Amino acid sequence: MSLRIIRNEGETWRECAERYAKPWGLQVEVLAEFDADVAKGVPEDRAALWSCIEWDVADLKPAGGAA
Repeated sequence: MSLRIIRNEGETWRECAERYAKPWGLQVEVLAEFDADVAKGVPEDRAALWSCIEWDVADLKPAGGAA
């Protein structure tokens, strides 16, 4: 199993992280983590994934490449 987030077409990485956090009411926390990482120079795609993992809102992906 691996963790992942998938960005929708036309969506920024920040918007993607916010979308994953929204069902759990964790938008403020996830976006604060994202913004802090980006300010430190972390690429936005990694900052989005790491912030979602940190707050347990990323999706689990089965091993073997299945969607």
